[in-house]
Amino acid sequence: MRTLETIHDYHPSAEEIYQALLRSLRRRKGFGIVFIQSSPAQANRLISQLQSDIPQKKFSVLQLTKPIKKLYNLIDEQPDIFFIQGLEKSLESDIRPGYGGEGDYYNLSTVPPVLSHLNQQRENFRDRFSNTCFVFILPLFAIKYFIRRAPDFFDWSSGVFEFSAGGELDRYLDSKIGISNSIQAKIQQELENARIVCSIDDENSGECAAAWDAVEELQAEASYQRQNHLPKNDFVSYGEANPDASEYRVDDSHGDETQFVAEGKQFLESENYHQAIACYDKAILSNPNCLEAWYNRSLALVKLKQYSEAIEGFDCVLQLKPDYSEAWYNRGVVLSKLKRYPEAVDSYTKAIKNEQDYAKAWYNRGVVLSNLNRYSEAIDNYNKALELKPDYPEARNNLSIALVELERYEEAIDSFDFLLELKPDYPEAWYNRGIALRNLGHYKESIDSYNRAIEFKPDFLEAWYNRGLALKNLERYEEAIASYNQAINIACHESNSHYKKACCYGLKGDVKGAVESLQQAITLNPECQQTAKTDSDFDGIRNDNRFQALVQA
Repeated sequence: MRTLETIHDYHPSAEEIYQALLRSLRRRKGFGIVFIQSSPAQANRLISQLQSDIPQKKFSVLQLTKPIKKLYNLIDEQPDIFFIQGLEKSLESDIRPGYGGEGDYYNLSTVPPVLSHLNQQRENFRDRFSNTCFVFILPLFAIKYFIRRAPDFFDWSSGVFEFSAGGELDRYLDSKIGISNSIQAKIQQELENARIVCSIDDENSGECAAAWDAVEELQAEASYQRQNHLPKNDFVSYGEANPDASEYRVDDSHGDETQFVAEGKQFLESENYHQAIACYDKAILSNPNCLEAWYNRSLALVKLKQYSEAIEGFDCVLQLKPDYSEAWYNRGVVLSKLKRYPEAVDSYTKAIKNEQDYAKAWYNRGVVLSNLNRYSEAIDNYNKALELKPDYPEARNNLSIALVELERYEEAIDSFDFLLELKPDYPEAWYNRGIALRNLGHYKESIDSYNRAIEFKPDFLEAWYNRGLALKNLERYEEAIASYNQAINIACHESNSHYKKACCYGLKGDVKGAVESLQQAITLNPECQQTAKTDSDFDGIRNDNRFQALVQA
């Protein structure tokens, strides 16, 4: 049998990418951010097809035709899915020759205003559009710009669906038109009926549910018809064209299945995830009920950050073995990465139900409950994890943080002290202890905690920054400025340290220092200009012409 070393890395087809995108949007509930790499010419066809395939969701499209500095105020509706096209026009003017390398030219000294705006407004997007998923369709250079210059906003995304610039996507979309006109007309008729029924009756009523069931039945029939027209992926096409090829021969004892699983495991352990998936696909082709292949394939997909497909894989595992605690646990991990926290809680709960002493599941359920601001419940889960595994520093640290969130600062400090007796070289615990002390107004003690955090982790940005805040509260402005300078050395593009440094200069009456630092902050984040207009830290220099010129510019 041919060894798998000769098989090239697997590249998903346009069909596979589209289907993954479709599943992600269809299942998503609530706020989300998705990026699609696609040419502008493909975007309209892609949106149209998605609307056809997900008729039960309300869509809106914002087509930007010129550069903008702010996006938030341009959106006045809250559909289920909101497509944004043309944002790359707001980035083109910031490309500068000589920066960045890798064939792209990114100006690393500034952040385009629209990206700075998105970094600052992401919580407002989440809170205001709690039921909307934003889908940004952008060319490759613009997505790279998001990754480099808007990491705070980009980190909230559930990934990038990358369609190549060639014609494969167009060919796939053309193939979907193969559905008969009659069934398409029936779908449209039932769709209109469902919208009418659900606008009259409550969306949770039986009549509304029945109307959508009728739509979905017709869509299922259309999907069945479509399968006869769609192009096969490379693996299936090769198998059909070469049925006697060694990698497709399967004997009655499933010997090939065992071999494919073993080879897949080797690739998985060596971090060759695409090759591992190819092996597991062959094992599943040999035996569709191969539990190990489904499970390990899902782990490989997680490593590739193909989270939606990984969840589907874990679902297949759990159909075969409903009490598989590790599958429930890892499914919860992936759902957490997608910020689908209620579903993650449910997955961890299933893992715990099948394995009561599963300390990691208790801990991770606590983390998700904390993300849902359900801190009292989170504390119960952390305590259970610690009961099962007393030397679990992450659980103790997060328990202490939850106590801080509930403003139970004294208990939090006691909890941090208990942890630091066991693990004194835990910088995050020292840092969070400092936060609790600062909230109690114990600024000197909080500085001692920040110092210990920095001792173990010299590049701890947040510790340097919060140390500066505590020193500022003690009116030790020169030391605070030095602390902010350390934070700036670690992350020069982060505006908050520049701004707080300017505040310290303002409180000292040093106009030159305040204006220089504030100018840096405004360059990185234009919203600092508005904040400075009313910030009392600048009252001592507010009437100076240099300050006035900066904030009124």
